[in-house]
Amino acid sequence: MKTQPFSTQDHAQYIIDNCIVIDTETTGLNDDDIAIELAAADAQTGTTIIDTLIHCDWGTIPEAAYKVHGIGIKELKNAPRAASVIAQLINAATTNDKKLTAFNLHFDNRILVQTATANELSNERIEHVMGAQLCVMELANRHFVKEYGIWKPGYSQFSRLSLARCCEIAGIQFQGKAHRAMADVRATVDLLHFIANDR
Repeated sequence: MKTQPFSTQDHAQYIIDNCIVIDTETTGLNDDDIAIELAAADAQTGTTIIDTLIHCDWGTIPEAAYKVHGIGIKELKNAPRAASVIAQLINAATTNDKKLTAFNLHFDNRILVQTATANELSNERIEHVMGAQLCVMELANRHFVKEYGIWKPGYSQFSRLSLARCCEIAGIQFQGKAHRAMADVRATVDLLHFIANDR
């Protein structure tokens, strides 16, 4: 029995029809870091669902993280608490029968789980709405690898194309500052639509 070839266009359309795109900005990349900004938009319409900073009790934001996103601790003092932001995100997904995706889904999933854990929240509902096989970075890299993949001989694999590089290839302009959550969400939504229609 022949199997159908993997179609990146069809996969992108499936994500568009069934997902909410999210992005987080964080205190860092480690196993104890947390989200300090969350954005979410409907993959089909681009409609904003969430675009908020998240309260943080840390004394300061680590310099390496600040250099990436420019979010300082003073901006977070009066921001909504993680519990309410995460609840809003999960409710939006479950109410609309959608899964969550992101450009780097595995990273954003881990950060949401770590943020929930740090705030003594259950991770079950987060894991329920995550689309485990719906990572946009994996999809985009498959879509662009033939023409733009760079082989890493020592690793026997292709280098990962970043969101910025994928958008450059697709001719997508960032709306807002890259490495802020909503700008990255909008770029990811635009990238999905580009892939779905790139026949």
